[in-house]
Amino acid sequence: MMANHLLASTALCLSAASCVPQSIDGARTAAANEVFARMDPSGALVDDAADSYGVTSKGYRQVRGNGCLGLSADGLLFVPWTADQDELWIPIDHVLSADTTDAHLGKGKGRLLLRVRFVDEAGSEDSVAWAVKDPPRWVSTLHDARARPL
Repeated sequence: MMANHLLASTALCLSAASCVPQSIDGARTAAANEVFARMDPSGALVDDAADSYGVTSKGYRQVRGNGCLGLSADGLLFVPWTADQDELWIPIDHVLSADTTDAHLGKGKGRLLLRVRFVDEAGSEDSVAWAVKDPPRWVSTLHDARARPL
């Protein structure tokens, strides 16, 4: 179990309520609740305000935006705040690499982004990037998660 190795982005999240303040809007709370319902929250690294910069294979015209990003021993799950964006699940054994970048799909905000290269359901290589709190920590945690036996 990764409970001893993965900490939440800003706090150890033992439940959705402990990681998501009550004053935020319903969409943000709903996305965080979905991530916590599908992942082991005691060992999850979570950013409930991750900003998706898109999946490379979907090109420049895709909708990007905020959502809740979670990492557990099983994989990465991004649940958007709005229905106009797709949810993304990347099993940990499909992750090829993780690093930081200052832009993705021609978009950047002058800060580091978390970039994850992975194999999609069709077996093709792809990548995605998010603006998250402390991208180097996400990279390190992803590397640790990938190094564990599956």
